[in-house]
Amino acid sequence: IAGTGLEGQAALDSGSVAIATQEGRIEYIDAVNITSSVNGDTVRTESVIYQRSNTNTCTHQKPQIHQGECVKKGQILADGATTVGGELSLGKNVLVAYMPWEGYNFEDAILISERLVYEDIYTSFHIVRYRIEICMTSQGPERITREIPHLDAHSLRHLDENGLVMLGSWIETGDVLVGKLTPQTIEESLCTPEGRLLQTIFGIEVSTARENCLRAPIGGKGRVIDVRWINRVDDSGDNAETVHVYISQKRKIQVGDKVAGRHGNKG
Repeated sequence: IAGTGLEGQAALDSGSVAIATQEGRIEYIDAVNITSSVNGDTVRTESVIYQRSNTNTCTHQKPQIHQGECVKKGQILADGATTVGGELSLGKNVLVAYMPWEGYNFEDAILISERLVYEDIYTSFHIVRYRIEICMTSQGPERITREIPHLDAHSLRHLDENGLVMLGSWIETGDVLVGKLTPQTIEESLCTPEGRLLQTIFGIEVSTARENCLRAPIGGKGRVIDVRWINRVDDSGDNAETVHVYISQKRKIQVGDKVAGRHGNKG
């Protein structure tokens, strides 16, 4: 493969690789940490493990050195998602034929073999973040809970006792990720036909809270890999709470996906 000679510098400038800050000797390596001895001191470098990037792709680092190896300052310790051996390496190498094929490659269209799909040659992992805020309303604070009225148990099957989706759950479209109740007045509760019917015929007290849950959108199925409850204090002194749910998705290449060569010839 013909390169430009700048693949190594591009990998360093990308920020996706772990670099040794000082000269030393590698003492311990695992999937998360790289421990080195530098002038008698222990320096630990943490690897990026399955984290979300700004483009919703999966960022992951793999160690490229061995235990007992001596490293120099600036040497690559771990490769990123777009590098191999400390050099920029994007995509997969495939055999390409420039020829017509019954009109299917009209203009910028590209035909691919079924083997690329079945053998996961172009299968990628994406990490999508969904968020919901817990606010203070005029009727009181919103609540995160598992007890959501008028919702069946099937929709709430992945929630724990606190109303948050459990780690490792497989999420389908429409499943509840975070259960939230928003307080409302009795007049607002009776605005719905169901509320007026229950109040008039049976005399049942209508709930003064409506469900405002976070649900998985269409096409949002995947595996829950992280849940974060973030508390922060804004400028007015009020506590602003936000729940972030991270879902990992495995996507195969399909019709309509953009494909490009290393020289920018896309289709």
